[in-house]
Amino acid sequence: MKLKFVFLFVIVSLVNCSSTKTTETNTAEFKKSDIVVDDSKVDSLLWNSTIKKLIVIPGIGTEKYVVEKTKIESIIAELGESDGFYQGITDFSTREALFDNNYIYSKLGIKFTTYSDESKGQDIENAIIKSIKFEKNSNAETENGLSIGDGIEKINEVLGQQDEHKDVYSNVTYFYYVKKGITVVVNDRTNKVEEFFIYKSSE
Repeated sequence: MKLKFVFLFVIVSLVNCSSTKTTETNTAEFKKSDIVVDDSKVDSLLWNSTIKKLIVIPGIGTEKYVVEKTKIESIIAELGESDGFYQGITDFSTREALFDNNYIYSKLGIKFTTYSDESKGQDIENAIIKSIKFEKNSNAETENGLSIGDGIEKINEVLGQQDEHKDVYSNVTYFYYVKKGITVVVNDRTNKVEEFFIYKSSE
């Protein structure tokens, strides 16, 4: 009887060891595959983190992307081709028409806009970004602490009194701070910041 008990104990021990070894192997394999990170996506991982905010400076842009300075060519080289694009056109009586080229990176919640003469098309090699639009996916926050999703009362608290002119469209209102280089869009239903545009400040 004693011998039978010892024999069973040995069998159970061997089964447990085998199970533990298998679990450890699977865990190791999971961790190995889990740490394979695409370096080209590191920025997007940071931008969409609930911990790290993408700091935006009115009239300037971000640390990497500066309005009136950064070329769209360098943005495409770093982030890849945009997943959305549309083009507008403005006709002039004294000069050729002007394109506004809009490059949308929906996963990052960012849209870059450039301008180029009609004869040059998008002019990717030379065109610089004129404005940057930040939406909720960007997790953007101004240097003074205004974030996407903040209540309307925080706008004046952070940016001061807005310009007298404002535009009201279907369910949204645009609050302009032209001298600061930022326009804040508020959802009229929720009274919360839905997005903002950054451009060169103007007197």
